[in-house]
Amino acid sequence: MITTTFVAFLILAVAVSLVDWRRGWLLALVIGFLQDPTRKITAGTPVVMTFSIIVIYFAILFSSQATLQRSLRDMRQRYPQLFVAGSLFLVFLLVAAVNGLVTYGIDFWMVPTLSLFIYFMPGPAIVLGYAFADKEERVFTLFRFYSRVTAVALIGTPLEYFNVKWAALGMVAMPEGFIRQLPGVNIRILSGFYRAPDIMGWHAATLTMIGITMALRNKNLQTSWPWIATAGWGFTNCMLSGRRKAVYAVAVFAAVLAWRYDVAIGRVQRLHQGDGRHARGGLPASRGRSCRND
Repeated sequence: MITTTFVAFLILAVAVSLVDWRRGWLLALVIGFLQDPTRKITAGTPVVMTFSIIVIYFAILFSSQATLQRSLRDMRQRYPQLFVAGSLFLVFLLVAAVNGLVTYGIDFWMVPTLSLFIYFMPGPAIVLGYAFADKEERVFTLFRFYSRVTAVALIGTPLEYFNVKWAALGMVAMPEGFIRQLPGVNIRILSGFYRAPDIMGWHAATLTMIGITMALRNKNLQTSWPWIATAGWGFTNCMLSGRRKAVYAVAVFAAVLAWRYDVAIGRVQRLHQGDGRHARGGLPASRGRSCRND
């Protein structure tokens, strides 16, 4: 029954994606979450359910062909260095694929082919992201929607932590759980509703970073406290995941954010100092800003 419902919702998401690829992208986030717990409670845990998101992805690509072409041309004109880096990346991928064929033999050609497919898939997604972010508010709408979906999805982590018995919780291949043994301490590795702890930790870290970003954007404690709570909820799940990479991702984000704020504050201070020098020299401050903008 649950599997049938999931398939019906997947078909609905594909239909919406063919009509409006931006809304389809939002539904892809929902499918990306639902596919893991649905797979775990389906008899035999069919691995094909993990690729449900790819069905929507291809529907979005088909629906947004014209937009992708325009955005790709625009990106090539505005960021030519990206295409140089992308070309080098492609060359190294092909070299790695040939190396895989030479190392393991032509009989295992599917391994490097699958690897190439996995590495190529994010390429169109980058262009889609560029096209999606045509307005600042559209990006924040995506952040809000993702945060709602992920905040609910992460409820599975504390449920697993408190040993709630449910087939939808835990790793797919290890429903009995996984423990990392370190000198003097055992750490439970939790997945919650997701199929693996790495994926759960990645989503928890992403939710934390979005929460911090949105809280800083509001600049008002009375309106930003929900985002502060969201960031705290995400970081709690980072800790519960048992994966250090989730905590490291948040730490790197915080360091880069602090550095960017320091650079921005320094730029504003230099701007004000320049305005003061222009004013003392008899040049109106507003004209000084105009000259810099030109």
